[in-house]
Amino acid sequence: MRERSALEASDVFVLEERLHDVIDSLVTECVVAYFDRATSELAYQARHDALTDLLNQTSFTRELELELERAKRYGSGVTLVFFDLDDFKELNDTHGHQAGDRALKQVARLLREEIRQSDLAGRMGGDEFAALLVESDLSTGETFLGRLNARIDEVVDSGELAVPVGLSAGVTRYPDDGDDAQALFALADLRLYEAKRASAA
Repeated sequence: MRERSALEASDVFVLEERLHDVIDSLVTECVVAYFDRATSELAYQARHDALTDLLNQTSFTRELELELERAKRYGSGVTLVFFDLDDFKELNDTHGHQAGDRALKQVARLLREEIRQSDLAGRMGGDEFAALLVESDLSTGETFLGRLNARIDEVVDSGELAVPVGLSAGVTRYPDDGDDAQALFALADLRLYEAKRASAA
């Protein structure tokens, strides 16, 4: 019997089919991976502030509500630190929005460095920020705020000039000051306003 020196047509057909299957599988995996990555990126962007990469207001408030539910279940405390930057509008008007954006980014950096791994930080809009300190009391919030105040002079970027930036804050705690996010934010906002008025007096 004569030995075959080349692949028969049927063998070539089978190999081509297998090759096509492999290529189709690889293409499918690449497409799925691309869409998974794109979906994850979109979900991340929807939860975070584009400038500072902190949680945005909606996501932070949702996380606060979830943490309050856990605190009610386990009988723990939750502290909210709500603050804004003093004279931020003047900084923007005098040195431009790029200087203001750099200051906001530096504040975000300070927040990340000062909160614990279990805590959360968010940008509420404009120059307003918040920190959520879990399993904590008011003294924890005051200590945290003291550390921020001690480092706020690091936020001094306006291009060629150094611009000092201060902050005013309000601190509230569950369960002493309210049992939902709206109540805690409302009182924190009032205390922030009182602190700003006192510093201006």
